[in-house]
Amino acid sequence: MRKHLQAEPARDSRQPPAHSLTVVPAARSIYLVGMMGSGKSTVGRMLANTLKYAFFDTDNVIELAHNKQSVSELWKEHGEEYFRNCESQVSISSSVGR
Repeated sequence: MRKHLQAEPARDSRQPPAHSLTVVPAARSIYLVGMMGSGKSTVGRMLANTLKYAFFDTDNVIELAHNKQSVSELWKEHGEEYFRNCESQVSISSSVGR
């Protein structure tokens, strides 16, 4: 089972840009949540490999949606609230249909 990416327009200017990405969920998903630098990406890749799941890192999806601008650059340019809205959009779009 694999997840697919598709473009989805943003609703207003306070939300991520129109070229943001939506993750279309596979039949089953696992979400890892934790503090920055706690190893979510490392553990997620290993878990996905073991279970033969596709792996998506929220930060990577956000960076792709912003022309590969880094999370730290986005944070500096737009602030925490904007970045958290991006995270929420990716998380919500990945769980649609649950």
